[in-house]
Amino acid sequence: MYGMSASKSIRYPALPLVLSLVSILFAIVFVVLTINRHYSLPLLIGFSVPAIFCAVGALTLGLQTISRKPAGAPYGFAMGGSLLGGFSLVFWIVKIPLIFLILLPAMSETAGDPDIAASSKQMRIIIRQTKSFYNDTGRMPVQIEELVQEGYIRNAKMYDPRDSLKDMPSYRLLLREMPPQELWSETPVLEGRWPDADGNRLLGYLDERIGTIR
Repeated sequence: MYGMSASKSIRYPALPLVLSLVSILFAIVFVVLTINRHYSLPLLIGFSVPAIFCAVGALTLGLQTISRKPAGAPYGFAMGGSLLGGFSLVFWIVKIPLIFLILLPAMSETAGDPDIAASSKQMRIIIRQTKSFYNDTGRMPVQIEELVQEGYIRNAKMYDPRDSLKDMPSYRLLLREMPPQELWSETPVLEGRWPDADGNRLLGYLDERIGTIR
């Protein structure tokens, strides 16, 4: 009887589960964006703040409902919402510091020279599409123009933002054979032709890290 009366007094029994699922959805979308290197401070705040509120709400409401010992569906909703809400909360607590470790160098790079930051982003896209070309054809592209001809990148991606003439590609492919994946972090694949004020040119590695070469 107690369980039945407690269940009837719960107005929105599914609310903890709904809130936890919303929080999980925010987390999934955010992970997809960060995998594709779409990360910024506004994006982090815009996803994490509502997701954390939903997770805390799901966990709080779920535990309150469980403490009333309801029967049937309300108990299931409360238990599921509490578990998923707790999982989402742990995810964001761990994820936010990791994202800041990525954001800080990216933000400093952008603050230093927006054109160089834009060129670095283009190089990562070219490197990613070069690997896609290799996976599809079993060979490396001979020239960067081949990536355009085969539809892997748009023509505009071949030119550094600092290049006003655009009479030749701003980047040069360096490899003819694909090395083992364990060597990607130390194998340059793409070289920028435009030096900065200190005479350094961008150098892109197969793991999509962008460095410099003098």
